[in-house]
Amino acid sequence: MASKRNLRHNLAGWRDYVTVWFEHPEPRALLNADIFYDFAAAGGDATLASTLGDFSMGARDARLFLNLMAHQIAEKEDALGWFGRIKTQKGRVDLKVGGLFPIVAGARVLALRLGCAERSSRERWRAAAAAGILLEEDLVRLLDAHEMILGLILDQQLADLAKGLPAISKVEVRRLRALEQDRLKEALQVVRQIDIIVKNALGEAILRQRAGSLPAGRAATPEP
Repeated sequence: MASKRNLRHNLAGWRDYVTVWFEHPEPRALLNADIFYDFAAAGGDATLASTLGDFSMGARDARLFLNLMAHQIAEKEDALGWFGRIKTQKGRVDLKVGGLFPIVAGARVLALRLGCAERSSRERWRAAAAAGILLEEDLVRLLDAHEMILGLILDQQLADLAKGLPAISKVEVRRLRALEQDRLKEALQVVRQIDIIVKNALGEAILRQRAGSLPAGRAATPEP
């Protein structure tokens, strides 16, 4: 990514770039924003990253931008097929694309709506629940699904590395016990509902903001 000129900017350039995303959220902008919003300082003057992070939190007032990001979650590849069966290729299911991506993307959208600076997906979901825009029941289900899916990926990677194979996110279903397969199906059913959960949470955030129980954000406009 750093080799691409359009992804290298000074502070003023990034402010302009982010503002364009808010005002004209076309598909390429949404893809770039999806990556951008998990950035962290890796070296140099960390206050530059902090300043840009504060500015970019103006996304909380960019409703069209957030709604389109939420809509994209439903377009992710589903890991479940007909009759709730796990979809596989060569006996494996890609739990990064069909499991982790929607969980991470949903948490990111809600963190932006709340102006939450957390980078951990689990902490972002917890922040949404603490703000009252996510049901506690949904929080528990999402965290359980995340733990289950991540655990299976890591376990598969250890097994593959032991065999001299590359560590990937595709899990061999036949390795799983019947109980694990059932739990995985339940977790993927939760993942299927994330776009609805996020849309409901965004709607609840609007209601709470109007009622004064959720602070209003500030508009993102580039400084001169």
